Amino acid sequence: MKAARANNRAKLLASLDFGELNQFG
Repeated sequence: MKAARANNRAKLLASLDFGELNQFG
């Protein structure tokens, strides 16, 4: 459970980072 939750968080952070790069870059 914890591993899956951490994996989901990593994916969310990655998508947010990608969104910021896409927005400002």
